[in-house]
Amino acid sequence: MHAGVSRAAVSLALREHPKSRSFSPETIRKIRRSAQALGYRVNLFSGRPGKQNTKVFMLYLSSLQDLYSGAIAESFQERAFERGYWTMLSLPPAGQGSFFDERVVGEHGIAAVALIGQVVSRVPAGELRSLAKNGGHVVTVGRNRPVDEVCGVLVDDRIGLTALGDHIYGRGARQIWLVGSHAANGSPGKTRCQLVVEYAREHGFPEPVCIDDAPRESKEALTIDQKACQAVRRQLAAGGPLPDAIVADLDIRAMGVYYALREKGLEPGRDVAVTGYDDIWPSQAIFPSLTTVHQPTREMGIATADMLADALERNIGSGRQISIQPELRIRESTTLWEGRAATGQ
Repeated sequence: MHAGVSRAAVSLALREHPKSRSFSPETIRKIRRSAQALGYRVNLFSGRPGKQNTKVFMLYLSSLQDLYSGAIAESFQERAFERGYWTMLSLPPAGQGSFFDERVVGEHGIAAVALIGQVVSRVPAGELRSLAKNGGHVVTVGRNRPVDEVCGVLVDDRIGLTALGDHIYGRGARQIWLVGSHAANGSPGKTRCQLVVEYAREHGFPEPVCIDDAPRESKEALTIDQKACQAVRRQLAAGGPLPDAIVADLDIRAMGVYYALREKGLEPGRDVAVTGYDDIWPSQAIFPSLTTVHQPTREMGIATADMLADALERNIGSGRQISIQPELRIRESTTLWEGRAATGQ
């Protein structure tokens, strides 16, 4: 006890554990001075005193540029830290090897794993099932669980898109284009397209036009907004009447829709109503501000961290799934459009 405190106190202080907040500033300074004098460096992968053998969560993201996943990751990290865990971020591995690196998950003793968004669909179901059966704790976020053995945190898209349908059809929209990635089974784009089509059928409205934004004859890598821009550009070039509204399955795709409309001399929100999904922060900064379905990313991150911590500390079983309710955020991209109800068309 070089600093006159217990080993447990040293561990808490050097890890900046929430419990160390009760220590006096002088005690913290003594511990850090002693650690420096002794050349001691904290091992972030060492065990939790008296509990698990590890205190690190592995959080997999599809991309560091994904604003939706990043918002979830931020609140996840905050909540995990409050519960006494560190968070390690990882991107999907390149190549055809195993998704989960056993050297990290095994040798460094990762306590549990969370997968956010698109990355869920990239994990082989067999690896997830094997990890869960061998005592690993896994939570998938924002996508349907590939296997029943893992836990899941979902947003109820039906609630969000029902509210969106009430809004755009209530303003008089009848001809709707749906823009997104509709080809992949289980993808949010396909699910959201199906839900809007179901809404139109149930309420006796014309069938929406589903526009898949998969690139055609393009050798260059395109961003999501570029793909959406190309898809809407093609649809506009094909002729025919303009839609009343274009519903994009992601906010970033809605921004691509803005570009395509303006290329044709059309103003989003005035000539054609536009909506998105996610409520990433640029949706409020662009003009016109984007009507969108708000995904409660903060609540999703907190729920995910709590689910993993509870699984470890209270042995709450695998296979749990919770659904969080989204909210419609009405902005200028639909309110500036006069609509058939207002014009009497």
